[in-house]
Amino acid sequence: MTRDDRPPHVATVGSKCFIVIERIIVMRDSSLPMAMHHMFLLIYVLNLEYPVWKKRIVDYFTFVQKVLFELDRGKLPPKITTFLNDLARASAGCSITSAS
Repeated sequence: MTRDDRPPHVATVGSKCFIVIERIIVMRDSSLPMAMHHMFLLIYVLNLEYPVWKKRIVDYFTFVQKVLFELDRGKLPPKITTFLNDLARASAGCSITSAS
C-alpha cells in the first residue's frame, strides 16, 4: 500500500481529531468518539470501500456499521451473527451495577 491509497482514517494531533479521505482532511472533530462516528458515517454515505489490507479490519468496520450504527442490520455476516450469539450467551445472567 502506498501513501496515496490509504483508506479513510482518523488522525489525531494533540487533542484534535481529523478525518482523512484520500489524503484530504474532510472534517475536524473535537473528540475521538465523534471523529470515529463521523468517519463511519462518511464511509457509509459516500459508499467507500473498507480497507482490505487486513481481513480483521474489514470485520471490525462491518461490526461497527451493522451492530453499533445499525446500518443494514438485516444482512449480518455469519461471523458477526455467531459473535453476537456468543456474546449474548456469555452475558446472560450478568448484571451491571453502578458504583455509588
